[in-house]
Amino acid sequence: MPKLPQTTAKEAIKVFGKIGFVYEHTRGSHYIMRRRLDKRKVVVPLHGARPLGKGLLLSLLDDAGLTKEQFLELLKS
Repeated sequence: MPKLPQTTAKEAIKVFGKIGFVYEHTRGSHYIMRRRLDKRKVVVPLHGARPLGKGLLLSLLDDAGLTKEQFLELLKS
């Protein structure tokens, strides 16, 4: 199983946008995205240039319905 690279919130938001998540609103320092197809929601904390923690990124992937492999492919493209 591949290791997840250090990923910033900005990079994660781009990946979620590629699979149909759109900006819904911002609440404080959290960027809320929703996919209209199946009503899934991801809440990405905006940490600036700091990378997201491994556990947080895995939780976001689970919320989005992505595997590590799918995320890595989308991150590369």
